[in-house]
Amino acid sequence: MTDAVASPIARRAERSPDGRSPATVLRWAVAAALWLAALYLTSIMYRAGQVEIGLLTLIVSSAGIWVFTSARGYVYRYLFPGLAGIAVFIVFPLVFTTSIAFTNYSARHLLSFERARAYFLDQTYLAEAGSFAFALHGDPQRPRLVLTDPEELNRWYFPFRLEE
Repeated sequence: MTDAVASPIARRAERSPDGRSPATVLRWAVAAALWLAALYLTSIMYRAGQVEIGLLTLIVSSAGIWVFTSARGYVYRYLFPGLAGIAVFIVFPLVFTTSIAFTNYSARHLLSFERARAYFLDQTYLAEAGSFAFALHGDPQRPRLVLTDPEELNRWYFPFRLEE
């Protein structure tokens, strides 16, 4: 007596009309759904301006799908999580940081010249003594800067010359 599951006739009866088993069809459907999800995430990252991270996502997910669906990739199934972790957490940040260091890539994330100038001109320094009211006194040829403390007990005069 032979086992019914092990016989070729029984296996052929379990297959779909095109010759594929339901498990194979399900495996490829899940792989296609995962790959479409990876493509969707990649497109979102590309639209957000993170091309490198999107490319990394596409490469790692495509390699993972190949490893877990291909007969030739069967050998790498136990190595893939470690290699993917090394690629994502060590190699990619190292290459990405080096590329930023030797290019002007990071400049697009900075402020424009006008915004940076306005930002630095708006900064103030508050001395330990507190803030002072100021005024400009005198004639146009010899102006004086007058600082007054909030209690108006002290005044300081600083003459200066305007040169062209």
